[in-house]
Amino acid sequence: MRKFIVFLSILPLIAFGIDIPSEFGNVKRMDYRVIFYSSKILNIKYPQFFGEKFENLNGVLESTVSSMWSNWKDDLAKNIKSGFRTSYYLGFSIKRFDDRLVSVVFEDYAYTGGAHGMPSRRVVNYDLKEQKLLKLGDLFVEGTDWKSQINEFVKEYFKRVPTISKFESIGDDQSFYITSWGIVVFFAPYEYTPYAQGFPEIPISFSSLKGVKSDYRR
Repeated sequence: MRKFIVFLSILPLIAFGIDIPSEFGNVKRMDYRVIFYSSKILNIKYPQFFGEKFENLNGVLESTVSSMWSNWKDDLAKNIKSGFRTSYYLGFSIKRFDDRLVSVVFEDYAYTGGAHGMPSRRVVNYDLKEQKLLKLGDLFVEGTDWKSQINEFVKEYFKRVPTISKFESIGDDQSFYITSWGIVVFFAPYEYTPYAQGFPEIPISFSSLKGVKSDYRR
């Protein structure tokens, strides 16, 4: 498997020869590079941030990608040996990146046969100051009934879309990502909705929630 590393901080200047006039001042360079693994069957990419303060985060990001890929690599290898069409894609999007929080969504898609492939998603919500992963409850002041608040938004959402099972409540390990304005909770395909609905997402602003820690409001 061939590995490519693209340094986003220098790529625009080298590849396209962009001349930035001095009157624009000190142009900020990007803070991460993208690691690529690419072939006819595979397309995997994930970020690695520059700087010592991101060392632990980078390890978490790489471990997350490795875990997602490991879930599929054996099945994909069997398909290849059997001559069946197969493919695997894993990409990412950065939902929030500031001095306190980094929120990165990883999504993959594995095709091993049948009518369609299967997507999955994992999120790294990381507190740079505390150097730790965050669960949804960590965003709230201790004693806050955060589940009941979020459940109301989720129940309202499921009234408006087709469902295959009844929603009761989110759990302590509820999937979510963080933005500059709030949170987005989401569910997997087939968890509560048909495959065609993709990943149902429920955006909730910080201003709509009580008890959110001030450190996490931007």
